[in-house]
Amino acid sequence: MNTSDQIVNAALNEFYQHGFHATGVDQLSRVAGVTKRTLYRYFPSKDHLIEAALNLRDNAVF
Repeated sequence: MNTSDQIVNAALNEFYQHGFHATGVDQLSRVAGVTKRTLYRYFPSKDHLIEAALNLRDNAVF
């Protein structure tokens, strides 16, 4: 699994458990096992990460 996929998978799990607004970037980077700098290298904003997580969810279902 590449770093981007690792971040998105971790984010999707956290968003399901805690919701979008309650899940912070510090928490996301910690759970994904990357620094915040690395997270922002792949996803310039939390909104971009939310979009990627929702795309992953949609593609997994269909």
